[in-house]
Amino acid sequence: MKLLYITDVYPPEFETSVGSIVFNLAGGMKQRGHQVAILCATRDRQKVGRSEENGIMVYRVFANFAEKLRAYLGLYNPQSVRDVKKVFVDFEPDVVHVHLVHYLLSYHVLKLAKQSGAKVVMTAHDVMLFHYGKMTEFIYRHPELVEGSGVIPIEFNYHVSTWQLLKRFKKRYNPLRNIIIRHYLNYVDKILAVSESLKQALEQNGIKNVDVVYNGIDADKWQTKNQEVEKFRQRFDLRDKKIVLFGGRLSGLKGSNQLVKTLALLKEKIVNLVLLVVGTEDNYASEIKKMADQNKVNVVFTGWLNGDDLKAAYYASDVVVTPSICLDTFNLMNIEAMAAAKPVVGTCFGGTPEIVKEQETGFIINPYNTQDFANKIVTLLSDEELAEKMGEAGRRRVRDNFTLKQQIENYLKWYTNNKS
Repeated sequence: MKLLYITDVYPPEFETSVGSIVFNLAGGMKQRGHQVAILCATRDRQKVGRSEENGIMVYRVFANFAEKLRAYLGLYNPQSVRDVKKVFVDFEPDVVHVHLVHYLLSYHVLKLAKQSGAKVVMTAHDVMLFHYGKMTEFIYRHPELVEGSGVIPIEFNYHVSTWQLLKRFKKRYNPLRNIIIRHYLNYVDKILAVSESLKQALEQNGIKNVDVVYNGIDADKWQTKNQEVEKFRQRFDLRDKKIVLFGGRLSGLKGSNQLVKTLALLKEKIVNLVLLVVGTEDNYASEIKKMADQNKVNVVFTGWLNGDDLKAAYYASDVVVTPSICLDTFNLMNIEAMAAAKPVVGTCFGGTPEIVKEQETGFIINPYNTQDFANKIVTLLSDEELAEKMGEAGRRRVRDNFTLKQQIENYLKWYTNNKS
């Protein structure tokens, strides 16, 4: 088959989890004998055009506009339409698999894909098919959870009203946006969410024709040599430290404030504790550093890591935390940590409880309950046998449920399935 993958974000210009997922997926499909191409956006006109990268054809189309215009140009971006059409004519795909397009290329790509004669599959990585950002409304229906108390519900109500969106996003709100998105979704043969929680959120907000395909990684390759881990420890002065790893696209909704408050409770219990932060050192990273200094929490920033450096960071750590305070739909760090045989302390909000098994591969916590959060970290840092047991269970779980091979096989079923 001729497979065209479309995403706004693709490396090396955009270092994101979705870009990494598409990169690995395209490579895996090529190894299966399929003809694969990537269509992605670039903000640099000098990079526009076609090139071969890692044996895969990559088409880069110029698209760039201010974030405040996303609710409008994210629907139809006149900058990119003509060049996107040219890609369909040039490559003639059998299947078009769309990932993120709301940042730059626009949802109009879905219509163009269908008009090309291809089957169109779309993976939803986030809630942007009905929302404008990170989804938190479902949490605030439970004020006791935000206060750090209360029992975590078995299921959440993810429905968000027009009034809630208007109140929160104000001038960014476009009253026709979601109507137009649903129109474009009529050109999609199947929508695939990356978790059951995201599927529920989509369905509760009027998005139908949804199934689930989990993300995966090449677990056999998610290993590193001891000397690489030791070099990483030396590089960041991490020898003889107890290391809690946190990372991704840094923002308050990733739970960094709750994490720093949690670790502040532990600074006297664990004197050699270090918070290792993997992510771009931007303005928000500076805020984390400032808050950590105020709470006397030792924090080390690595900057953005990939490849062997990223693997070494996981293997050098003792515990990995994913404490998001929004609907964090999957969080690739969960399966990367588990593949490295590290226990995870993860949020109860979103897809993490589908990945991290409570008391088996780690702990599921309410990030607002900093005392319980702290207790779970202490448990893992003080009981090496338990941490190792959970880490090995996590590695087995990834190999059984979250491999790149399984992800590819599941997608291929939808590519060849004539039923929507």
